[in-house]
Amino acid sequence: MAEDVDLLTPSQDALFAALAPLAGAADRPDDLSPDLAQLQVFQHLPENTQPPYILIGTIEADDFASRDEQASTIKAEVITVWRGNRRRELLWMMWQVRRRLNYQRIAADGAAFNRPQIEKEIASEAIADGVTYTGLSTFTFTAQPA
Repeated sequence: MAEDVDLLTPSQDALFAALAPLAGAADRPDDLSPDLAQLQVFQHLPENTQPPYILIGTIEADDFASRDEQASTIKAEVITVWRGNRRRELLWMMWQVRRRLNYQRIAADGAAFNRPQIEKEIASEAIADGVTYTGLSTFTFTAQPA
């Protein structure tokens, strides 16, 4: 087998490339807050970032390489955060993440992927401040060196 290659970095890059077009939420329905126009997408959350945002969270890799080729099952979390008077905008953000990733092609240099599949989605109640909501969407897919 050839030398192992990094599959986590291209996995993160592929997720980011698929989600980056959601920044600005230009196609939001009229009944949702205009504050969604401030939506940002991150691989790393800058200090003092305020919602709304989408963040690529924890990425896990379980190796299932054979003697002849490297391969990993990737489990990736996408975090959505909304601050407002209702949860509806958070749910819309989560739906957009799902539309961009679930059974869709993703790509990045250095790896080949099968299509991500949604594993679970969790939408929180408002946290202690009464207006901040968090969503967690978990996807799995396989990655192999390109």
